[in-house]
This record gives sequence, structure tokens and C-alpha cells, in this order.
Amino acid sequence: MDTKERAAITLAQGKKFILDQSLGSSEKEHPFSTMVGFQLEKVIGLEEDSEKIIFIPKHCKFFFSLYHEPKCCESVSVVDICGDVNDLIGSRILRAEESSSEGDPTVLDNPNSDIESCTWTFYKLDTEKGGVTIRWLGTSNGYYSEKACFSFNNYEFFN
Repeated sequence: MDTKERAAITLAQGKKFILDQSLGSSEKEHPFSTMVGFQLEKVIGLEEDSEKIIFIPKHCKFFFSLYHEPKCCESVSVVDICGDVNDLIGSRILRAEESSSEGDPTVLDNPNSDIESCTWTFYKLDTEKGGVTIRWLGTSNGYYSEKACFSFNNYEFFN
């Protein structure tokens, strides 16, 4: 994936805007808890095997992204989503938490695999309607990041 990406998105209300992402910039990374208090208008890419999820808050000129930018010998993606994604739309986020754990014998004990390290990362979002947990799995040879990054970026409206 290119480090700079522009994508046109149309919202349900017919508004169009351009997502202008500058991924991988460490000064743009923020704690996942930054999302607390926002109401989401749309979520893009929240599905298994996704490497990037975009959260678009209502009445804002920016969006949140949860992503992994690959370097070399690692794989990081969504492996499971627990909860109803629709619970995130239109309801204020009350809790946004990240937790992780390293290692898993079922992943690491495969003799035919080059995987020497793995990290499970859980992103939990709770709203007034319910909650969603997004489980990411990162695997590598032990020298590369196995976690997703969280940042927010600006977008601009167009006709």
C-alpha cells in the first residue's frame, strides 16, 4: 500500500469527500482512546482480513484510521470482529481501549512456517447501543512490528 493515498468516498447523505491519508507518520499517531466522545457517521473496512479500518466521526473534518503499514517480513490484519458494527454508528463512543498479548502456540508451533513471533491486539469500542471488539493478529520473523497504528487525518469535501 502506498504511504499517501487519496480515495473518494460518498456518504449515505450523498456528501462526497476526499480522504487524504499520510500513513506511517509517527507524529500523527495517537492513543486509541482518542475516539471517546465522538459519534461515528461511517466505518469503512471493518471486515476480516482487512489491513485498514477508517472511522468517520460526525461533524468533523478528519477521520480516524486503524492500520498497519508493512515493512518487510510481517503480516498484520483483522482476524475477528465481535459485536454489531451498526452499534457504532450514530451513538457516542463511551470507551475505546486497546490491549495486546504476545505468542500463541497454535501460530508459532507450525514447523513449515517462518513465523517466529506473533501479537494479538484487541480494540474495544463501547457505545450506548452496544460494543464491538476488533481482534488483529500480527506475525513476523521477530524483527518487525506486529501491531496496528491509530491516527487521525484530515479530509476535504468536494462536489
